[in-house]
Amino acid sequence: MMKKLSLKKPIILLIIAVIFSAGSVYAWVNYALALPPGSITVGDIDYTVSGDFVSSTDPIYPGQELINSPIIITNNSTIDTQMRLIITYTKIEDTVVLNNHIYTNDITDHLVVNFTSAFLYGADSYWYYPDQTTILPVGQLSIIDSVSYDGDVVSNNYADTPISISIVIQVKQADNVTWAELTSYDFSTGYPEG
Repeated sequence: MMKKLSLKKPIILLIIAVIFSAGSVYAWVNYALALPPGSITVGDIDYTVSGDFVSSTDPIYPGQELINSPIIITNNSTIDTQMRLIITYTKIEDTVVLNNHIYTNDITDHLVVNFTSAFLYGADSYWYYPDQTTILPVGQLSIIDSVSYDGDVVSNNYADTPISISIVIQVKQADNVTWAELTSYDFSTGYPEG
């Protein structure tokens, strides 16, 4: 009889522990599932972009305006966001064609870009509005209204050579470290090989 009693006590304790554990787990799951709808707010990144280059079928010349309508971004986001962009273009030095040369606004650049808002050039080759930490305001923001090849710098080396210009705009949630491409403006002209 003593052995039966000593065996019953651990079994009863085990059953009581299982009952309390099940009650605790049920209460935790029930609490997790009972969150009211909409209690976690997630905002949206919402932009519209407008603007374009001149027709790529027209011949171009040094100093010609290559922006047909200004590049404008409208921020309708419901969360804080940031914006940056990178500009690459064809640069010809003597007989060397440098495709995807990064525009830095240096005196050696052959491209002239007129930003209509304040931008800061970063060490990572991106232009930040207006720096690397500022939140983009809600509403419309003009970005670029003029792009041209510098007539005082470019030479006849550009004649009969295809050129390209690319403006890539990226955005991100302010507290997120991953940038995503919003849009890309690509311009190509010249005499295609063929």
